[in-house]
Amino acid sequence: MNTARLIYVAGTRPPPLPSSVSSSFSVQRSLQSTQPVPAARLPYRVKLSAGKRYAWCACGHSKRQPFCDGAHRSKAPNISPLLFTSDKDKAVMLCACKQTKSSPYCDGSHFKVIIRDAVNLVLQNIKKDNKFKMFFLFLLGTKRRLIFTRKAEYEEDLCKCTIQICYMNNKKTGGQCVWGGLYVCDY
Repeated sequence: MNTARLIYVAGTRPPPLPSSVSSSFSVQRSLQSTQPVPAARLPYRVKLSAGKRYAWCACGHSKRQPFCDGAHRSKAPNISPLLFTSDKDKAVMLCACKQTKSSPYCDGSHFKVIIRDAVNLVLQNIKKDNKFKMFFLFLLGTKRRLIFTRKAEYEEDLCKCTIQICYMNNKKTGGQCVWGGLYVCDY
């Protein structure tokens, strides 16, 4: 059996592998992340057993979400899973977006991720022009909207809009905006 040594001095490039060795295996290189990756947009509903120890995936790379499968060792070595024990049998919502402030439980932070993704999608698809536009997103039927400009983000009460664009283009509702509706206002 032919083997090759893969030892090299730090800061130098590794030597090329002999052709007999390089044909027998391949080397995979992947970037290691230092920030958690959202595994899903919505939380996982999980039934926990009393006294059982769980390892919640904090990096987002696990294939067994919301629990750890050890993927952080290669993809995010600086992020460790959160170990916790349930005090009683109960069903809980475990965070999947990895933005929660009350790990491992969901605190509603995934709405910020959903809104950020929606705004990024719209900004990519709207034609660029010289007019100043403000983007209004409905937040679950509340009477306040988040206003996103290209440089700032703040809250303001409702206002009249001149142009209406639906984020979800739904023909069943006659083109009306449903949850996630987006309004573009020109001033």
